[in-house]
Amino acid sequence: MYRLLALSGLIVGLAVLAAAGLVVAAAEEQSGKPETFITRLQPGDNLVGWTTDAAPVEALFEAIPQIGVVWVWDVEWRQWRLAAPNLPRSMWTLDQLKPGMGLRLRLIGDQTVDWERPRRPSQGSVTLKPGWNFVAWLGPDNAPVGRAVRGIGRTAESVGIWSTTTHEVQIFAPHTIESGGKVTELMFGDGLWVKVGRSVNWLQPTGSLPDIVLLGEVPFSVQDRLPSDMRSVLDFFAENFGIEADFADFSVLVVADLDSLLNHYRDGDDVDRDWQMQWARTLWGTAAGWVADDLVIVTEAWQRDSEGTPFVLPHEYFHIIQRQLGHHSLPVWLLEGTAQWAHLSYEKWERDRGARGKPPNDLWSAEIAEEFLGSAGCGRLPEDVAAWSYSEGTVATHQMVITNGTQSVIEFFRRLGGSANADWTSAFEATFELRVDAFVENVRGWVVDQWLEEVGSAPDLIPVAVHARRLDGAPVTNLQYHVLADATKHRCWSEHDVSPDDAGRAIVRFVTGVSSVLIGDMSEEGRFVGRFYYRNGTLIDGDDFVDPQGRISAFNAGEHLRFATGRNPSIEIVLHNDWWRWKISGRVANASGEVTNRIKVHLTDPRDHRQVTWARETNPDGTFAFLVPDAGTYILRVERLGTECNGYVRDDGGLGRRGEARKFEVAGGGVADILVMLPEQLCDS
Repeated sequence: MYRLLALSGLIVGLAVLAAAGLVVAAAEEQSGKPETFITRLQPGDNLVGWTTDAAPVEALFEAIPQIGVVWVWDVEWRQWRLAAPNLPRSMWTLDQLKPGMGLRLRLIGDQTVDWERPRRPSQGSVTLKPGWNFVAWLGPDNAPVGRAVRGIGRTAESVGIWSTTTHEVQIFAPHTIESGGKVTELMFGDGLWVKVGRSVNWLQPTGSLPDIVLLGEVPFSVQDRLPSDMRSVLDFFAENFGIEADFADFSVLVVADLDSLLNHYRDGDDVDRDWQMQWARTLWGTAAGWVADDLVIVTEAWQRDSEGTPFVLPHEYFHIIQRQLGHHSLPVWLLEGTAQWAHLSYEKWERDRGARGKPPNDLWSAEIAEEFLGSAGCGRLPEDVAAWSYSEGTVATHQMVITNGTQSVIEFFRRLGGSANADWTSAFEATFELRVDAFVENVRGWVVDQWLEEVGSAPDLIPVAVHARRLDGAPVTNLQYHVLADATKHRCWSEHDVSPDDAGRAIVRFVTGVSSVLIGDMSEEGRFVGRFYYRNGTLIDGDDFVDPQGRISAFNAGEHLRFATGRNPSIEIVLHNDWWRWKISGRVANASGEVTNRIKVHLTDPRDHRQVTWARETNPDGTFAFLVPDAGTYILRVERLGTECNGYVRDDGGLGRRGEARKFEVAGGGVADILVMLPEQLCDS
């Protein structure tokens, strides 16, 4: 995949790394750029940046014998530290050169020296502390200084640029720097002075792709898209915010199957690997991507949505930016709402190429806000702000943007990271100049105002008691309820993710007097089973109710329900005894009885060979389990992930053709302890 693994620009072969996950250098990343560049040093003093790996200062003297003295600025002690080859070692106050340092080099003699250096920096961030900092520019050539320092944010007070003509530092206030002109442009590897009022992690836009690691058998169709999709997301944040997540601080793991991810963690030496493995097991099958030190994206989720934009990458990438700028402990609505805002802003920017160059404030349109108004509860946000999540957080972030500008979202995270003792409420109030409780009320008021403008009044919500049971009285508890109301032309969700108690009972909210549908999402052992719609006293599958675009329409599938006030309304859901109750379960092993990884099991109907429910990857111990929709006959197909090698489970547990498949009868109970024996030659060719 995509990485210069060493300063030499070594490209590592695929075969060498196949077992641990593929990581190779991206030729695309270096396209049009030499692997090294030249810094011309003039006699006398030169201000440059150290862009490569940490090294002892002696390495610099060995590379350039003409250097008489090297200084670095210590921002905390506000003094120079130095080393000189002609001074006794005991007099040196500088031992190590670190990436991101600014260097003041004194060249002895009257000849210029061309210093050849690696083009790719070893990292993409520089820590700035209060006062004057002398640091390296790690971003692109010909970068206007005003645009470059935008990534520092409001804390930037002054910038000092070295003039090779006058041999002086010229000081500018960031807001007075004009783009264009030699003096206001930075070249990769320049040294510059930056004065800030508080600590900040400066995420410089280097344009360098992070390591992208393939785990498992990732389809070539996905591999081909990885560099361009990643580049597009980097460009968005660089162009609009002047920042880019430090590529050296994380990798992108593109994962085909859970076992490959777990093996990756087992083979690593990360002290947090046990936590990472547990997190992966918890999220697998329910999440498209997440951040656990590295950015993890499930292969199926590395796709482009109907609008042609990456499905999950921008959202998860923003979580990396949050962490690198300043994460601390944030409520879910703020953590996820800002990430969703970033994703949707990217989506608009990417979709409308003609809008590039405009601030995202122009791209974040009212139509997106209206969409999330519906998700946020039909014009009413939950009373407990701790219950706010993605949708409410997205609406709240929109409120931040329309009142404080797009840069304020990034500024909040900068301020949060500027102090080890900062809590999110104080950082929030300092950024937005508003107490959190007042902001929450503003958001509530804005939501109500939007609804008043559109429908004339904010809808009243009425609680409805829902009870789900089987004919034999057994409660159904593995459902999550949602209510979709036809309250406006946009429709809205008056309820989300309500789980029943152990008796199968739940309270869900409907919009009073408005036609609505009740939806139930079923899961089993943390894995999504299917979405069902209430109709005529039971739950039905929505597959037969599609709109002209081929999508399931909730308002076609579900029964239209209306509830008036003062009736203590209730809904009784009665399901037949076999409905999604019984399991087919077993274990997959090879001929020696050992667990085999990267296996997916499909449950199909022998009559039409239609897949009955979501396929299941085997667990780390080789086991699998399905809920089946009804009593009846089923067959199993086993597939090795990333290949076309598959077969149907026969009576003897081996694999064969479709006509040889064993028929598993489910009636009044499940089928357990199925042992599937994979032949040694499966997928060996």
